[in-house]
Amino acid sequence: MIGIVILILFAFLIKRFLKKYEKPLYNHVGQYKYTYHGKNKEYYTETLYYPSSCNDHSIVFLFQSGNPGYVKFYDRFLLHLSQAFNKQYDVIGIGQAGQFKKEGSFKRYFNLKQQIDHKIQYFNDLIKQDKYKNSKFVFIGHSCGCYTTLKLINAIDQKRIFHVIMIHPTIDRLVQTPLGQERNNLHRYTFFIKIALKCIDYFIPLSLLRFISLKAYENERIQNGEDINDCAENIAQWIGYETGLSFMYLTKFQFDEIKQLNESEIKKFSNKMTVYYAKGDEYTPEYIKKDFKDKFSNFVDCFDDEVGLDHAFIFGGSKIKAQLIRKLLSTKIKNNQL
Repeated sequence: MIGIVILILFAFLIKRFLKKYEKPLYNHVGQYKYTYHGKNKEYYTETLYYPSSCNDHSIVFLFQSGNPGYVKFYDRFLLHLSQAFNKQYDVIGIGQAGQFKKEGSFKRYFNLKQQIDHKIQYFNDLIKQDKYKNSKFVFIGHSCGCYTTLKLINAIDQKRIFHVIMIHPTIDRLVQTPLGQERNNLHRYTFFIKIALKCIDYFIPLSLLRFISLKAYENERIQNGEDINDCAENIAQWIGYETGLSFMYLTKFQFDEIKQLNESEIKKFSNKMTVYYAKGDEYTPEYIKKDFKDKFSNFVDCFDDEVGLDHAFIFGGSKIKAQLIRKLLSTKIKNNQL
């Protein structure tokens, strides 16, 4: 009897403690959209949209997320990007297909080739809109999103490309990198990970996930003066059985297929590409950066991050990255260097 009373009291105290985490830690700014794309509408697609305040569609920014591909991870970055250009241009962020929660459970995961097809199908649907029929695009990719961006720009009308920016790109020998080797071994523990993710879905409320996420990254909450409550909120909203397995499924194909840099794909974009590497990034160790610069630095702008931002710069540095992109592109846009 005493044990039951103690359990009831403990549950009451926990519920009361978590009450302050029932509200979001961060309120998203981008206009969230959920659509279907593909020949048979087979791709579940989420986007964030930051409209131009002056109805200028001459240039559009199209950002592709990394893996995990939950586009809300990048809300703060995309907001800063829009503000860096004084909201003059539309900014659109697209996530990886299937890596987000929606009412009802979907049982479909997408490999790397399907993710590439998804981006091509999305872009082709996008430019059918009247406002984008004459637009040129600044394509921005982060991490794995650089790989899908590279495939996309090689599959579309080159006249549509204003510039390409690859942030912390994982486009070469991914499985050989220190973090690549470490993450590739996760598949050995798939059974236990599935059990853990199922437990999260069934037993852990969103308020508790917010608390856990916040405490897990407490030491990293401020980086370069930037609060990252959005990161804790997004992890809490994203993590679950379907999203977790979708992430692992795509990861497997990343390691299997991103084995060697495709030089011909990059050489096509002379003076239209900028590559930005993170300092100490274990997905892009020094030998990979050196190889890239030796091959392409004559016609691709290459920069090294001296700030020390994390590969997943959602842990801080969104504003810094947005201001960097403005610095890189302002002159090109002003001079209309197509």
